[in-house]
Amino acid sequence: MIHSFRKFFEFAGRQSRNWYLGLFYEIIRCILEALQFAALLVVLDGLVHDNITAQTALLAFGIMLVSVIGTAIFWYLAHGKEGEGSYRMCEDKRIQIGNRMKYMPMGYFNSHSLGNLTSVSTATMSDLESMSFAVIVRTLVGVIHASIFSVAMSYFSWKISLIFLTGVILFMVINTMLLRCSKRLSPIRLDAQTEFMDAVLEYIQGMSVVRAFHMAKQSNTTLEKSIDETKRKNQLIERQRIPYIAAEQVVLRIASAAAAFCSIALFINGTLELTYCLIILVSAFMVYSQLESAGEMFFMLSMIDASIDRVEEINQSPQIDIDGKEQTPDRLDIEMQDVSFSYGDKKVIDHVSLTIPQGTTTAIVGPSGSGKTTLVNLIARFWDVDS
Repeated sequence: MIHSFRKFFEFAGRQSRNWYLGLFYEIIRCILEALQFAALLVVLDGLVHDNITAQTALLAFGIMLVSVIGTAIFWYLAHGKEGEGSYRMCEDKRIQIGNRMKYMPMGYFNSHSLGNLTSVSTATMSDLESMSFAVIVRTLVGVIHASIFSVAMSYFSWKISLIFLTGVILFMVINTMLLRCSKRLSPIRLDAQTEFMDAVLEYIQGMSVVRAFHMAKQSNTTLEKSIDETKRKNQLIERQRIPYIAAEQVVLRIASAAAAFCSIALFINGTLELTYCLIILVSAFMVYSQLESAGEMFFMLSMIDASIDRVEEINQSPQIDIDGKEQTPDRLDIEMQDVSFSYGDKKVIDHVSLTIPQGTTTAIVGPSGSGKTTLVNLIARFWDVDS
């Protein structure tokens, strides 16, 4: 998990400052939110000792006011920085990919699926925009929030604090297993996105061919199969994560119940004041509130990790020589040798060889659907391909 967070902040580049500021504001927000327990403690202490006065009410109100206003202010500051960091980070990466594609050799597009490039630039980057804001922040804040509240409980009883911290540790143990499962399944999800994008692009770009060769039914079937396969893989991922998330929730609920029963036992034994016992009972099921909601987000952490790898793979692609000397080829002839091409089972170009000398004009004639456009597109598309 630490490796994934480190990779994300390195990926964020110059926007990492916004993310660090956002997390700092989130920590302050968690501390201010914890002040609500101080207000509750003041009221409960007054009730237990039958000493409720106007001063007690004003003190509790003042603490709650600081807590609510401070929490709202730092929530606003944190979300502003996190949102800016998320969208600007993806903006920078999209521009970086676009600039990189300007200098990619044409052979790169032959050996790497156009669907992969399109998927990374659209679906993958959109996932990073939405998931990074939700996952990175919610997971870190969930752990920080639970840890701060667990440590704060040591003010009342170190035994209660230890129980809450044990719940956090057991949660993280199960979460480690969840992340391993997510790491194994994340590439499957990204591959499904790429295959789906390939099918959509093939369907759109080949629309004229579909109409010319009456292949609408076959083309629709291919696209539908891709949609079904994408759905199947996403459902597989969802089914795999359910047991881990359920186990995390059970651990947190058991820890909360154990803390509540322990506080009652300590009160009965006379080692814990009634005021402290009551506040622990009230807060037992609030300590893990944000960690519980963050539990489902942890599964997506490895998906962010895999998405970052896909983006960086494009940024590490080869580049053409843009600083070299101008070169003039010996000849500018167009030559094709033994070229064949099919749309599905329909072969439209069958072992064609031709040579068009430089400085000449050539006309390719034939009936509609004979492969003229396909042949011209092949000449224009694969002019720099060696094999």
